[in-house]
Parts: sequence; structure tokens; C-alpha cells
Amino acid sequence: MQLSFIVPAHNEQAHIGACLAAIHQACQPLGYSYEILVAADACTDLTATLAQQGGARVIPVEHRHIAATRNSGAAASQGQWLFFVDADTQVSPAAVAAACRNLLKGNAGGGGLFRFDKPVPFYGLVVERAAWIFCLLTHMSGGCFLHCQRHIFEKIGGFDSRLYAGEELAFAHAVKAHGRFRVVPHTVLTSARKVRLYSGRELLRMVFTILRKGPRALMDRTDLGLWYQRREEKQQSQSLPTGSTFGGGGGS
Repeated sequence: MQLSFIVPAHNEQAHIGACLAAIHQACQPLGYSYEILVAADACTDLTATLAQQGGARVIPVEHRHIAATRNSGAAASQGQWLFFVDADTQVSPAAVAAACRNLLKGNAGGGGLFRFDKPVPFYGLVVERAAWIFCLLTHMSGGCFLHCQRHIFEKIGGFDSRLYAGEELAFAHAVKAHGRFRVVPHTVLTSARKVRLYSGRELLRMVFTILRKGPRALMDRTDLGLWYQRREEKQQSQSLPTGSTFGGGGGS
């Protein structure tokens, strides 16, 4: 097995089908053998059933902890290249192909850019563009699309299970200690539900609380409602991504 896609999911029945379909679509032209594992974390809806129907192997866990859930999925995988894709994200063929080229060159790992599904508030678009600039300049990456060599993942011990949020940045930093970590200049499509369901004031309050408390705020769920207290929305219709690149048509 060459590629393993690990998808952490907690009650993601509205998104898991599109997520898995996009992975299949991206992988089929590449010629690599691949597997998809859905780490179903304390799911009480149809996530696991839909994941199996979508061609994934389901790994049931009871963590309610994104870092631990990703690690459990990775532990059950067989691929030499590990891809971590959020359940509300649709990868693009361009992003997956570019990531594979970088890993084939020997890069330790990397990430990608994201674009929000629509509709999205104006401040969400500002966040999106700011994240592009940050990721490309620093070669850090958000957690919706990450990839790395298996031996590097094992060497660093996976995602830091002390962290309930921000684990993707800690992961990128750890991978960089063992090789090149490169953000591919292609977008994946991810859900904007957090910016749709939380006001700008609520989001700023969470950010200021985390900044005031420092790193210890990320080691406790108390102030991390954005990640662990789900607000539901009506399912938005989503189209599969087109593999657009930064600077091209994929920004909006």
C-alpha cells in the first residue's frame, strides 16, 4: 500500500460522502495503490455506515480528541505516505498529485491551501486569504489537508495528544525537524460552517481567551467550543473541487 488517507470524523454524515468521493477522484489517475480509513470518533449518526458505503475502512474510537483520533487512524493504516483529511473537506486532484510529487522527492511532509465552501461571511474570506499568505510564507499548514512520510510520522510520535487544538501546527513544526515540509500551492475545499455558525465577535473572544491563557488553553476543551461543541446547520449543496491553484481561479 502506497497511500493511506486518514479521515477523523465525529458525526459527519452530511459531509463524509463528498469527502470520500473526492479522495477516490483524486487518486484514480495517479496509479498508486491507496486506502481510506475513517476514524469514527464517538459517532452517533450514519457516518460509519456511509463511510463503508464510500469504500473506506472504519476504525471506531471513543476519544473526542482530534489528535488522538488521527493517531488511531494512522496506527491502523498500511501506507508509506500518510494523508490526513478532515471529514468536511474535499481534496482536489491537483493538491494530492502535488503532494505525492513532493513526497516522491523525499520531502518529509507538507500541507495545502484551503478555500471555504459558500456561502461565507466577508470576514471568512479575509481569514481564507490571510491563511494562504501565512501558509505559503511560513510553510505551516492547517489540519484539513496534511501529509507526511510514514517513517517521519513514527519518528515524531504522530500528533501531540496533549493538544485538543493547534495540533496541526505542532505537527508541522515537528516534521520540519526531520526534513522539508512544503505547502503545495493548490486548494482543497473545506466547510465554512464555523464562520457561518459563530459570529465574528464570538470567534475573536475565543482567540483572545487562548492568547491570554497561552498554550495551556489548547490542552483543555474548556475554551475550545469551536472545535468540540458542535452547532448544526442545514446541509449546503457542495460541488467537487476543480484543482485550481493559488493565484488562479481557486481562491473564491
